[in-house]
Amino acid sequence: VMNIQMGYGFRPDFSTPFWGYYYDVQTGGPLSAVEHYSYFDGGVGPASAPGWGSQSQTVSLSFNNTFEGKVLDKSDTTGTKTKKIKLLDGLTFGASYNLAASRFKLSLNDITARTNFFNNKLSVQFGMTLNPYKVDENYNLIDEYCFPRLTAARVTSSFSIANSDFNRRKEEEEKIKKKNKEMGNEDRGGLELEKKNKNQDSEGEYDANGYMVYSPTWNVSVTQTFYYTKTTATPNITNAVGLNASFGFTKKWSMTASTGYDFQRSEWAEVRFSFSRDLNTWNINFSWAPVSYYSNYSFFIGIKANMLKDLKYEQRKTYRKSLM
Repeated sequence: VMNIQMGYGFRPDFSTPFWGYYYDVQTGGPLSAVEHYSYFDGGVGPASAPGWGSQSQTVSLSFNNTFEGKVLDKSDTTGTKTKKIKLLDGLTFGASYNLAASRFKLSLNDITARTNFFNNKLSVQFGMTLNPYKVDENYNLIDEYCFPRLTAARVTSSFSIANSDFNRRKEEEEKIKKKNKEMGNEDRGGLELEKKNKNQDSEGEYDANGYMVYSPTWNVSVTQTFYYTKTTATPNITNAVGLNASFGFTKKWSMTASTGYDFQRSEWAEVRFSFSRDLNTWNINFSWAPVSYYSNYSFFIGIKANMLKDLKYEQRKTYRKSLM
């Protein structure tokens, strides 16, 4: 699937006397330079004068593409049904040309795209910036065309997984409902589910012997970023990975942890642990960063109600020494 868009944009030269936004002032003697001032200096928002600049007449052309494929549907027992999958989503590129510019008329848009794998668990986005002009030995632009040069590139990816990905409870409930619907006894499914879930309260669920069913929740995500820029003779590269995790030990106890690693600098980013406890009308939070440029910890306990939010206790401390 390809979508093509064409556009035209016009911007007048607001610096000309015709528009009345600016006036010229010669601040010194007869040979001194003439400076331009706005009648609306000090204004804010729409009352401010438009930016100083020449006229522009821009013609733009952009393309947006989606690549799809067909595969066999594994849920189909006949082996003949197919389903669509996206191979590449949102591949965009384009260019614009300023008819009124005196030089550097052509401008190339960024090339971007994204895709997903493993049922949207892994997402990947990438993009690049191209420049169609030559540069001199000092990397100053020359108004001469060349084969587009790569001036910037980026790749970001993220992967997340949680306990809900392995939770079969919803599927079990749907099977019970479907089974009883086929047997013409839809209420039976509701009774079975009610019987299955009756031993529970705000703290959690309990088995037949009165013991709480231990069902913690967790989520782990990994992000990777890679940036490449070359606006000078020496390129600049950033390559880092981040890790975030959250754990719900009970409905009232939770913990989060985060860290990262910079491959270019060969060093760890801040390592932070946070704990939270819900005491019904109170909240307790504790945060500790043992590995950081300025290691620190903080403790907080306070009432949830807004009327009593000043009834609290906080303690914070920052120290220069880090464990790593």
